[in-house]
Amino acid sequence: MSLKSDFRTLLTILPVVLAAMLGGLQLNRDALWYDEVISYYLIGAAQYEPLLPPAAFLERLVLVDRWPPVYYALLTPWSIAAGFTPFSGRVLSWFAGLLTVAAAARLGMDVAPPSLKRGGGALSALVLASSAFFIYFLHELRGYTVYPLLTTLSFLFYWRVLHKVTRWRAAGFVLFTLLALYSHLATYPMVAAIGLYHLVWGRRIKREAWVRVTVLIALVGVLTLPWLVVIYFKLGQGQTIGQTSPWLPLLAFLPSFGNRVWPLLVLALVAAGWRARTSGTGYAAALVILTMAITLALNVAAPFLFHMRHLVGILPVFYVIVGVGAAAMLARYRLITGVLLAVWVVAGIWNSFDFRYMLATPGHEPTLPTAAMDTLIHTAEHCIAEDDVAILYIGEIESRGLPWEWINDVVMVYYWREVPFRFAHINTLDPITNDDPMGEDPQTPITDIADYVPKATRFVADAERVWLLRLNHLPEIEQQMLLIETLAAEGYTEAVQHMDTPHITGWVYYSDQAAPEPCLPDERT
Repeated sequence: MSLKSDFRTLLTILPVVLAAMLGGLQLNRDALWYDEVISYYLIGAAQYEPLLPPAAFLERLVLVDRWPPVYYALLTPWSIAAGFTPFSGRVLSWFAGLLTVAAAARLGMDVAPPSLKRGGGALSALVLASSAFFIYFLHELRGYTVYPLLTTLSFLFYWRVLHKVTRWRAAGFVLFTLLALYSHLATYPMVAAIGLYHLVWGRRIKREAWVRVTVLIALVGVLTLPWLVVIYFKLGQGQTIGQTSPWLPLLAFLPSFGNRVWPLLVLALVAAGWRARTSGTGYAAALVILTMAITLALNVAAPFLFHMRHLVGILPVFYVIVGVGAAAMLARYRLITGVLLAVWVVAGIWNSFDFRYMLATPGHEPTLPTAAMDTLIHTAEHCIAEDDVAILYIGEIESRGLPWEWINDVVMVYYWREVPFRFAHINTLDPITNDDPMGEDPQTPITDIADYVPKATRFVADAERVWLLRLNHLPEIEQQMLLIETLAAEGYTEAVQHMDTPHITGWVYYSDQAAPEPCLPDERT
């Protein structure tokens, strides 16, 4: 193999290595949040064991969740082999993300002009691998890297089968398109974009293959009918969630996918349009435009999109356009293109380790750092006694117009398994006991402050100690002051020492019957 060929191979591998490092370093960065806990609940894993048999799994999925079954069907055997821990479950997402980077490189090579194939593929993968938005989901125990992998492979196999129908290409297109449709509802606009492209432009690409590919698309449609019935049933349930703007897909597209340097994307797209005009780049551009148009129309008609993660399936194709555009620029303007790519990569690496980047994404919910959760677990196991109560202030009170502490209700039940003491969140003061995270209505906050003191008095009752545990970056709120006043009125005395760790601050109030100085855990323990 020549030195030039070795270098080109290295350029293709490096993005995968970069994604592996950025995603791998985040695998244990934060504790599971609500959606990740739900992943284990839906398959009957972790403390929700035993694992559900297939019939019971499908029944639970149909009745309580919005996601189709593919991700959970993958998570089950994976977890049986690797273990039911946050780390092992997240490795599945990490691995799927790496495969998505490789698939983006292959798609970039296929749609780029002949002279830009190697560069277009490598840069498509590089842009994706250094996208902080995409890298974030490599460490989340959800399917937000699985279905981008499947949609990318569907797009790739459609393009290939349109040019030459072979048995393996046809099978690949049908298989990956079906898996995509059965992995997330957001893939439906993406697959619809393939169908529209095929009807309008497909015949121009390869007339003799058009009819055969049309039959394959029809076959996919027929095989999707069972889940369409399920979707109809779910729509009849009238499930609702807090919403952002109906124009979110348009308003948040570049800010979310642009690494905070989104003008670079626009520049690369212009280059792709002017210097890499081929049927392949036109195909990629059509997929992105049609997907966004369909999604936007649906969201305006019936708002359902509250986070840009639901559009992550189109992200690899979008970055393919950027990568091919960058390759076209690099062929003529090496210095300036190299600088722009370096800025993009550095921005992606920086933002991957900046908690504020994803928090700035509309609809994104904050998570607890792993170190903070470790402190809470240690405190529960070694310090809080059976006759104590714990009151938590570890999350936002409200998000997207909805009471939001119930998300952490489910998370704390997952981590504080079978603790002997009562615990509640500061804004509800209802004991958290729900082992079925989707089986009950969320607890409601105390809306009238006048009702807070009586409820606080009832919750504390005759507890020997009251633990107030707060995430450090959260501001003081009126409920906290009212709680402290209630404890003083009930004869509780604040311990001289309080818990002071990098993430969690804790205050302990004791009654006359309790020892005045309880143990105070260190977050490093």
